[in-house]
Amino acid sequence: MSRCNRKIRRTLHLPKPLLSVDSTTITFGENRLKWAVFHGKRSGIKLHIALENSTQMPEQVEETIALIHDNLMLEKLLDPASILVAADRAYFKIKRPDEFLATKQSFVIRLKANIETSPPKSLKRLPQEGSNVTADYTCLVGTEQNRSSYRHRIVEFTDYEGKSIRVITNLYSIDADTIAQTYKARSAIEAFFKWLKQQMNLATIFGNSLNTVYNHLYEVLLTYVILNGIYKVLSVCVKFKKLSLLQFTRNLFAKNLPLEWMYYLEDAINNLMENMANQHVCLFISNSS
Repeated sequence: MSRCNRKIRRTLHLPKPLLSVDSTTITFGENRLKWAVFHGKRSGIKLHIALENSTQMPEQVEETIALIHDNLMLEKLLDPASILVAADRAYFKIKRPDEFLATKQSFVIRLKANIETSPPKSLKRLPQEGSNVTADYTCLVGTEQNRSSYRHRIVEFTDYEGKSIRVITNLYSIDADTIAQTYKARSAIEAFFKWLKQQMNLATIFGNSLNTVYNHLYEVLLTYVILNGIYKVLSVCVKFKKLSLLQFTRNLFAKNLPLEWMYYLEDAINNLMENMANQHVCLFISNSS
């Protein structure tokens, strides 16, 4: 996994690994979880997750009822050793970039549309052919009544659909196009949530109490960590019949893995068991207990 980190950092010329932060809501009928009332006739809970992009492993997990705002949970998902990437504008507040400077937390966070920036000072950059970056400058963020104490870097670019996106960051040593690519890398956590909901059927729970539901979700995440760990080992060994994590999972559950994958499967499981001291697995065991 550490080798994967180095590969990603070298590809994007990043000083630290990427850590994508987001949340997903899981809803149930109103009578299932009366302690987690959501909207209308639904109840719900949220998974707040910090996912390391290169290894596709969750670094930190927080479980709350669905009504808890994402902004309140961000502090529990931070890691100064990583670059925080947050696509949800709910994670932004005016004073947060100043706080990150004090804690030396690297970040790339999307700005809300109504956030004022002034006065802008353009940063010099070499033009790149085909670049989708439209602006790169530093400024104070907010209005006179509530404004950041320090100037911060703003990068504006267009996405694949031509929509304009503004992100705020404290990364000055890398170019604007890499900042844009870093923000787009947050799609990793969206794929992670999609995998959980499609493969693990999160809406099926075995009880209604808070402890039962939260422990069930931790068990689901542990299952993902173990499956992904086995897949990482196998994908290195297999030379010909390559599979994605989704294909591997579906074939494993259907007992229909290709012969080459089956040949290395036992060795991969033994390898994983010998390395159960891995920080990801220990994290979940300590949290769920």
